Amino acid sequence: MLAEVIPAAHKAGLRVLARIDPSCAPKLLAAEHPEWFTRDQQGNFCEVSEHYVTCPNAGYYHERMMEVVREILTRYDADGI
Repeated sequence: MLAEVIPAAHKAGLRVLARIDPSCAPKLLAAEHPEWFTRDQQGNFCEVSEHYVTCPNAGYYHERMMEVVREILTRYDADGI
């Protein structure tokens, strides 16, 4: 989507900030990396609609989000993140 939005916005004289929100992730990812998610007192994942809340001290923030930021910086002409 960024590959389409950024050139169109720049053509219109607009700047584009790429916003990422690592606070939640798709539930399917919890099967692969359960350690990336917060739990309640009973040990259940904390839900927000179709997502689970991620733990800011876990790999989702420090591994996955670094990959996302690297991709944005190298593949797209965003004006900021």
